[in-house]
Amino acid sequence: MILSTTVDIFCNRKLHKRMEFQGLQISIENRKGSVRSGVAPDGKKWSTKMTFDYGYARGTQGVDGDHVDVFLGPNPNAKMAYVVHTKKPPDFKVFDEDKCFLGFDSAEAAKKAFYANYDRKEFFGGMDAIAMPDFIRKVNRTKDNPKKLVASAVAVLACFLAIHAQAQNLKLTPGVVRLNNAKVVCKIAWGKDRRHVTQSMKTSVCAEYGVGSADCVGAHYEIDHLVPRELGGADDVKNLWPQPWVGEYNAHDKDWLENRLHRDVCAGTMTLKTAQHVFMTDWRIEYKRLRK
Repeated sequence: MILSTTVDIFCNRKLHKRMEFQGLQISIENRKGSVRSGVAPDGKKWSTKMTFDYGYARGTQGVDGDHVDVFLGPNPNAKMAYVVHTKKPPDFKVFDEDKCFLGFDSAEAAKKAFYANYDRKEFFGGMDAIAMPDFIRKVNRTKDNPKKLVASAVAVLACFLAIHAQAQNLKLTPGVVRLNNAKVVCKIAWGKDRRHVTQSMKTSVCAEYGVGSADCVGAHYEIDHLVPRELGGADDVKNLWPQPWVGEYNAHDKDWLENRLHRDVCAGTMTLKTAQHVFMTDWRIEYKRLRK
């Protein structure tokens, strides 16, 4: 199923309503609960029951030549816009268009709403979280200069630090343990063993946290194992999160704690289970205690 006005068989029907969202003029083509239908490029018909109001921002233009599409969530005062960059079927290798999720309180909620209206995960090509004032400026400029809506690296980092306060979201990253035997953990030459974290895993984790794929790794973040590998942590998306290199309680600070607890476990002064629990709750507490 594809939500697109390009081949929509109802492109000439009346709008369900017009409204304003934080100063943006929105036309609703399909209100929540209505059925949207169309024909895909391969000639197949599709239909879906809309889980949220769906329409477009008037006075804008997407890269496909139509208005910029929006889904409206339940919170009219949401501070962030979540822009999903869809991929073009049937091979899903290139960027197609943006779908903007306004009124959602988290990247997780926006992504869930996206998948509720798309039947294939391949449509998802990454997501940018953009502060609403910045999003409004960017989307209003598309009328004369249509382009992909992305957050700047500095804005992405500032947003991440403000929302997540340098700690993982335990709902998204609860932590996964692979090894429970301290003797085995202490014998492995960590850093020389083989990791099993793929690029698709990294991209998926960044998307869950609202970090655009272009800013996912490098100067601003590392894809970190919540439960460290040297303490038995698994190469699993539920054990990965994008941790900033800068700011309070950054990646360097957590690396210090990981090394310290690994030494304690191997010296027999701390159990492996206790060390793992430190990271599966709030590692900052133990960090502060040890760094006093």
